[in-house]
Amino acid sequence: EIYTLSLHDALPIFASGGRHIALCTEDGEVYAWGRGAAGCLGVAATGCTGHPMPMRALALGKVKITALSCGAEHTCLISDAGALYSCGAGKRGQLGLGHTDNSVLPQRVDTRLRAGSATRCAVAVSCGGYHTAVLLRDGSLFTCGAHDNGVLGHAHAGGGGEWTDTRLTDCTTLGQVAMLSANTAPVSAVSAGGLHNLALTSKGLYGWGAGSWGRLGMGGDNKDKSV
Repeated sequence: EIYTLSLHDALPIFASGGRHIALCTEDGEVYAWGRGAAGCLGVAATGCTGHPMPMRALALGKVKITALSCGAEHTCLISDAGALYSCGAGKRGQLGLGHTDNSVLPQRVDTRLRAGSATRCAVAVSCGGYHTAVLLRDGSLFTCGAHDNGVLGHAHAGGGGEWTDTRLTDCTTLGQVAMLSANTAPVSAVSAGGLHNLALTSKGLYGWGAGSWGRLGMGGDNKDKSV
């Protein structure tokens, strides 16, 4: 079955991944097309399609999407209720589901993040190549996925007020980005690149991850930053 979309039926909410595209309509319905490797189209198929395919699982669950982002082989979506969903490749933990399995249908991601805490609403999501950054309503920022080049920003406070990155493995669940908490530097916008991130806060613009080629904007300092 072939689906067609007319421009007046869709808001400009869409995202391009490595080899796939996802689009959200005015009614909160999501369509995806391109290379469906690992299930990134969210339609239970892993082949290729040149036609927009609806994510029926979301529609059947009466989930309306208001924001989305695509990575190399994964897709993340936010509902009008602030719930986070993901599908596609999970081999680096980028789906945030607590495992490294692929998901061919959108699965809800746990955003409780702390034991005993109430679920907090997600307001924005940005997918890098193999990692994901999620912004919560209170201004806190969380990441999951590939650990490469310190891109997750999961550093810990050490002696002398310094922050060090002690986790050397990929992260399959959302973890908070160091120094960018709701109390110290609330984030208002985030963008994830292949191996780096930028976050806009009340105190200015922050960057971390791979620093080669000057992508972090640190002048002549091209070193990786885990904080």
